[in-house]
Amino acid sequence: MPVVKRFIVVNAPVETVAEFGMNPKYRTQWYDGMLSHTPDDSYPQTGSTAEVVVKSAGVKLELKERILAYEPGHSIQIKLDGKLLKGVTDWTYEPEGESGDQTRITAHFDYKMAGGMLGALANSLVVERANTKGLENSLRNLKRLAESQASQE
Repeated sequence: MPVVKRFIVVNAPVETVAEFGMNPKYRTQWYDGMLSHTPDDSYPQTGSTAEVVVKSAGVKLELKERILAYEPGHSIQIKLDGKLLKGVTDWTYEPEGESGDQTRITAHFDYKMAGGMLGALANSLVVERANTKGLENSLRNLKRLAESQASQE
């Protein structure tokens, strides 16, 4: 299974960053290519679900998210299930800096494309690059939102 892992350091405390990162009402504001995110009433608690539509590499994907693990303010693990893509993504938020006024976000995306050999070929030619770029853009967007909020506090 292809794996994409990236991190970024945000100049804002964990509480601020995690509020944007884990709260579903902000998801489409920072997650690159996310067109809609419709969570159930208990989201993001473990076992909760959301219906998601994402555009990646020019393809619109309908996915179902299921929260596998959730530690408020620290980490979330999400299973993704769709016709073309299945996988698991982990996001962690850890204090960084001498006074803890920064946050290190680590995002890890482990996925599999449908389509056997054709899916593997498409992944190696287009999808892995698009997923990497999307994850990097999402981290930058989340950083921008959290730092903007932190500067107002």
